[in-house]
Amino acid sequence: MPTPQENKKLWDGHLACLFSLITNYPFLAMSISKTEAKQLLERMIFEETSPQDWVQDVWGLSPLLGDSAAKLFEAFEMLIECCPEEKLDNLLQSLYREFLDSE
Repeated sequence: MPTPQENKKLWDGHLACLFSLITNYPFLAMSISKTEAKQLLERMIFEETSPQDWVQDVWGLSPLLGDSAAKLFEAFEMLIECCPEEKLDNLLQSLYREFLDSE
């Protein structure tokens, strides 16, 4: 399991990739749909693994942690569904600003 420092490096790498795209392709900075926001957040959080595979991987390590992972993913999906597109867009923009400020 990655250390917190390794997780931060992975997170920073994903944000760098996302924000490089936005910087180099300004049309990407336009408002995005809920589906697109969900996909971007999933890539940042779960990396190259599908969320369902991530839950199964965690479950394989520990059923107790797997149950928590399943609940966490379910909560993530519910939050995406109930959150307005504008709020999701603001969240992604906020992550972008944080990334730029940390450089």
